[in-house]
Amino acid sequence: MRNTFAFIVVLVSAVNVSALSSDWQFCSSSSECANNCCSSEYSNDGKLKCTPGGKTCVSSSVSSGLANWEFCTSSSQCSNSCCSSEYSGDGLLKCTPNGKVCVGTSSNTQSLGDWAFCSVSSQCANKCCSSQYSGDGKLKCTPGGSSCVSSISTKSSNPTSTTKSTTTTTTTTSTHVISVPTVSSVPVSNGASGSGKTTRYWDCCKPSCSWTSNVSGVSGAVKTCSNNGNVITDQNVHNVCNGGGTTGTQGDGYAYMCANQQPIIVNDKLAYGFAAASISGVSMSRLCCSCYELTFTDGPVVGQKFIVQTTNTGGDLGYNQFDLQMPGGGLGIYDGCSKQFGVDASTWGARYGGISSVSGCSVLPAALQAGCQWHFGWFKGADNPNMTFKEVVCPAAITSISG
Repeated sequence: MRNTFAFIVVLVSAVNVSALSSDWQFCSSSSECANNCCSSEYSNDGKLKCTPGGKTCVSSSVSSGLANWEFCTSSSQCSNSCCSSEYSGDGLLKCTPNGKVCVGTSSNTQSLGDWAFCSVSSQCANKCCSSQYSGDGKLKCTPGGSSCVSSISTKSSNPTSTTKSTTTTTTTTSTHVISVPTVSSVPVSNGASGSGKTTRYWDCCKPSCSWTSNVSGVSGAVKTCSNNGNVITDQNVHNVCNGGGTTGTQGDGYAYMCANQQPIIVNDKLAYGFAAASISGVSMSRLCCSCYELTFTDGPVVGQKFIVQTTNTGGDLGYNQFDLQMPGGGLGIYDGCSKQFGVDASTWGARYGGISSVSGCSVLPAALQAGCQWHFGWFKGADNPNMTFKEVVCPAAITSISG
């Protein structure tokens, strides 16, 4: 798949007595523009340009501030005081409510989790900001990465632009320009395919594909974690939701779904993640740990693709149904989350359907908020869209998380 960013090149009139920039030229303040509006509102790449008819215009001293999720270059521009790519869904800097890694401020005190967008390794809890396994060439906090950067040089991708390249650090004001190469899935020969429906859930329970007896033809079962988030080495530990196995020696002795098994944004048309699934004619041992490319066929995400690994199954699922793992997606039948995090079941929203707005994500445990916000960002708040699916080779970015 290829995403192409089209750049509009406008010829500037030779007669320009005011020396102001004309429509669609790069800018940093509205005072530079003949049309009196420097904005990223319609720029198609998130960069500030002299925008005819723009309504959100940047001045050198922004008085009221940009609203939530508007494009920005500095936190001082934002009414919420945080310009960040932390939850933006496409890697571009936006005014981010409740953001923790904010550009141009000294508030960058909380580390980013696995696979979050980053610019330097010091931002990451795993201490490695890299594009090594990112799947799209973009820098992300990479678990197990060996090519970790301390700073990056970000150049304009517009060959006609006269802007200079800048070095991005945690405190440098800069525009994040994304460049998405071709990202192609690899179909599995004679793999399962068809059409079906999706639902969503997050119950914190040990996935069924974490039991070695349910897994066939792969290197190992899906990783599980203790209630304090550490990976459990013994795959026979009790499922917190319905028993089985033996009492573990880590945490409270139960096994839970690992918090990092959340959706991963590759670009605005592709994401990776995990799901429970039931496919007509496919056994549990064949289904467990296999990957499928879902292409959504209706709703606000029509045409977008989500490559998921099947980490769980469920007796309550219909044929050709994928129950997408996303924090705040609804507990469903079981509730391991309240025990794991010591909160009331009402924290997780409606039992089926979960959290209903992005603001509701703020009540979830910090480790799960990014995955909840994904639902309302990349996934555009979609409510159980239909899809087509085909079996594909699992991307390394997925298997490095699940095991």
